[in-house]
Amino acid sequence: MTNPIAIKVGADATGPLLEVSVEELVAADVAAAIAAKSSETPPGDLVPVWVDHPEKADGNLDEAMSGVGYRARRDLWKLEVGLPPIGGFAAAEGVAVRSFVINADEEAWVEVNNRAFAWHREQGGWTVEQVAEREAEDWFDADGFLIHELDGDIAGFCWTKIHDEEEPPAGEIYVIGVDPAHHGKGLGRAMTVAGLESIHSRGFSRAILYVDADNTPAARLYETLGFTVETVRRLYS
Repeated sequence: MTNPIAIKVGADATGPLLEVSVEELVAADVAAAIAAKSSETPPGDLVPVWVDHPEKADGNLDEAMSGVGYRARRDLWKLEVGLPPIGGFAAAEGVAVRSFVINADEEAWVEVNNRAFAWHREQGGWTVEQVAEREAEDWFDADGFLIHELDGDIAGFCWTKIHDEEEPPAGEIYVIGVDPAHHGKGLGRAMTVAGLESIHSRGFSRAILYVDADNTPAARLYETLGFTVETVRRLYS
């Protein structure tokens, strides 16, 4: 292999996980390297792998990965937008938000989040304990975790996260959702814009988020705000 292929070994809630960026790398070499790394990683069968920039590999990566037993399962888009977004912050006007309250909002937020993402493999199964783990992280900022209430209940939320390691630094819309009982009220756009306004108010001119490529309604919403695809991530298993 003429180019070094750096494959990271990690894990998610379901077990071991590999990650690799393949821009300008030869597809057949990438597939062979992933298969080798997978065989070395317990339990030794096909370990799922996230591949960044699969469309920029030299050759057909899907075909090469099929040759070593993998299939493409999911595309995740990393989107980015300059701030302020298209249309400014007007969409958030009239939608009152408050900061998340530690030791008070966890259970209610988990219930709403899990209803909003009942269809989603990773996001739909949060627990109060997982929220507490995030609260203990250095990056956690309750003031950047926005809550919108209707009749005393959480109707929508936008949880943001700052990434100083990004180039240039950026704020991320980490998790955003609307209780299904309140769909159709424009809260998705309003909460997105409220999150972008929060990021901008902290001195950032760039925002990022991740969305499944097949989540067409969300992808269309983000496109109208000026988001563009910065990275394609493809899951093979």
